[in-house]
Amino acid sequence: MGRILAIIFGVLFIIFLVFLGLRLRHEPGPLFSFGGGSEDLNVNLDEMKPEEWLPYRNDQIKGLVRINIDARWEDDVLLDDEDEWLFFYRYDLKADQSAGQLGGVIYDAQNRPRGNDSIAISDQSPAYLVPYRLLPAYHAYKTRGYLGDNDLEYKTIAVAIEGVNPQNQEPLTDRLLVRGINQKRYNRFAMFWWIDEETGYGAAYAYTPGWFSLSRGNPSDWSSWDAGANIETLWAWEPRIDRSNLCRRQQWSLYSGDSPKFVPQSATDPIFARYGGEVTFCNGQAPDEPAFPEAQVLAYLEDGNLSRLDEAPRTEIPHYNEVTVFEIESTDAPDSDMPPEVNVDVDFNSNEGWRTMTWTVRMIPPATIKDAVKWRIIAVKDR
Repeated sequence: MGRILAIIFGVLFIIFLVFLGLRLRHEPGPLFSFGGGSEDLNVNLDEMKPEEWLPYRNDQIKGLVRINIDARWEDDVLLDDEDEWLFFYRYDLKADQSAGQLGGVIYDAQNRPRGNDSIAISDQSPAYLVPYRLLPAYHAYKTRGYLGDNDLEYKTIAVAIEGVNPQNQEPLTDRLLVRGINQKRYNRFAMFWWIDEETGYGAAYAYTPGWFSLSRGNPSDWSSWDAGANIETLWAWEPRIDRSNLCRRQQWSLYSGDSPKFVPQSATDPIFARYGGEVTFCNGQAPDEPAFPEAQVLAYLEDGNLSRLDEAPRTEIPHYNEVTVFEIESTDAPDSDMPPEVNVDVDFNSNEGWRTMTWTVRMIPPATIKDAVKWRIIAVKDR
């Protein structure tokens, strides 16, 4: 008899598992689930987010991200020490859910709707989510940017807050940093901080069609990010359509005030506004033997290497220090053979002031098929 009952209960258990599996398969559950603990988000995010948002995941981002950058000390008391929920998503998707930009929102889990004091706060799990858009958003100072194209990375840092959260003993933070990636380069950068319940999070962001570095001399320097430092200066490197791998480079600086924002140097410096940035080599250093004449002139202005000069120049070739080149252009006709001598027009600033000059560069043809063309500076004059 006992054996028959065991078989019956076993069959019923199998039927229950099948039924449960079918329900889970056909009924959508929470977008992300978290198990255990008093801080769990017991809300189905599918019912909260716009249908057009596609959740974004990568190696760092597995789902909703616990975040707390709005805590603050008042009279040695830590206020708002509860975690919020950072959600990254793609929007403006194609029909097959490809492409689309990356955006972000922070959900603040609350026990009552914002502004409604008639509902008492209890110890129950949060029932309401207040969404605070990061980027893109519809507030006046956040209408133009978004977080990333192909991918993004984030981190939180402490700028104006110290100490640890007594709930979990984790260091307190008050800034969220996000760097967006396009074609494996960081071309977007954004910083967020808490303002108040009505405004939500402030934002300062920067974008370049090229890529950002944290160094003027190194086009791939992100060591300050790796060290968890506050980032207030970026360098935008923007390639030109040029055979010598030249870039325009300019600084972006964080300006504080009522609405902190990143501002490019071209917005404050008339020379940068005129030219769009200084000209340098995209890899951060001059080649030893440039293949084209304008690169040889730029290399000489940057490093002053006398080997770049002709052995018997027609004119005296000056040397300049602290050179910033704003425009450089070879004047050879693009649809004809390269002449043996080429003029290169350069606008630059130096320790001796502003100069506009024409440099003449002589070709040294290859002696054998194994030799490359070389160039030497033979003359220079003011334009």
